[in-house]
Amino acid sequence: MDVFIFQLSEFAQLVFETTWLPLVIWTVISFGVWFFLQMFENVHPIYQYHTRLALIFSLPAGLLSLASIHYISDWITASAGDGLTMITVISPIDISFTQVEESSGIPFMVIVQSLAVAIFFSGMIFFLIRFCMHAINLKKLRKSLNYRPISEMTSLSPENRGLALATGKNVQVAFLNSEIIPVTFGFRKPVILLPDTLKSQPEKLNLALRHELTHITQHDFFSHLMVILTEAVFWFHPLVHRLKRELVEYREMRCDNIVLSEASVSRKEYASLLLELIPMPNLNKELSVNMAQESSNLKKRITMITQQSKTKPIPKQTSLILLGVIFISTALAMACTDMQTQNVFDEEELDLMTNIDKTGEQGFHEIIIYMSEEEQAERHESKLEQLRMLEPEHIESVHVWKGD
Repeated sequence: MDVFIFQLSEFAQLVFETTWLPLVIWTVISFGVWFFLQMFENVHPIYQYHTRLALIFSLPAGLLSLASIHYISDWITASAGDGLTMITVISPIDISFTQVEESSGIPFMVIVQSLAVAIFFSGMIFFLIRFCMHAINLKKLRKSLNYRPISEMTSLSPENRGLALATGKNVQVAFLNSEIIPVTFGFRKPVILLPDTLKSQPEKLNLALRHELTHITQHDFFSHLMVILTEAVFWFHPLVHRLKRELVEYREMRCDNIVLSEASVSRKEYASLLLELIPMPNLNKELSVNMAQESSNLKKRITMITQQSKTKPIPKQTSLILLGVIFISTALAMACTDMQTQNVFDEEELDLMTNIDKTGEQGFHEIIIYMSEEEQAERHESKLEQLRMLEPEHIESVHVWKGD
């Protein structure tokens, strides 16, 4: 058991040393962008949505890029052999000759680090189990439905028929004999669930279908799944949860704007439909993409629809460009910390090596320097010069190994 605890502690220390700076950089950038968006709530919903989406996805992308840089660096180092100039310094190891005391147990910091790892994995497993349970429930629901292709609906408007064809997918529609908020789920074979009451109201039926088909054309279900999985891994970060909650709100507002950008859509009828949805229950709102997640969100959307005289133009291209810029720049800023942290640790190790025991008062230490060529010493010449200043009586021995 003690060995396992020490292994957890070593793993925690390795992960912390690798990820703390990228996480800090992501937090600073994301909080700054998020705060700017909070200050300017009138920014178009599609900008609000895509910016938050870019921030969330840049977190795993940045860390994956960092891991890739480590892997490529190690591969280049291994393949370059003696031709690569490199210096590696192992921190001094205190081997002073004092009587060894029996261990009084596992050090406190080792226990703390082990608990941190255990808590992290426990939280991630909890979120993943919850995700799997929702996915199983949706699969069971799908099997219990009697649905048909949307193209076979006689009351489908020409606009919705064209939009369904534009999705390039075999969209299915099912009606439930209960009052529910219209909902969509499924990526390759999407299903739209609607309440039976809409069958007798063709105009509202087509408005609900228009909204759900817009979700399908925008691939909202797939992006929602990716956000949930990102939240499961980074559950410990409060900003991730906040961005996810706001994503849901602005996803629906963005969808409203896209639907209302069509001249044939009545604002009054659309707002009336949303108003009717307020008391209706939500079906698996955690995993599926609903027409309305929360009643408070519905009120805000209705206010936006009724107060605006006309819908703002949909800035699709510029919003996607903004998404790409924020995503790439944030991920690169995190990935480039690899060089910064490596320099920091190199300096820390050299400082330890040269400053910890110049007088020899603390006992003997072991210093190991690996080099392939003499030119490598140029980078650390100032630190190596401090080693040369050590008095001979403070050096127990010097060993030189040649070759591999």
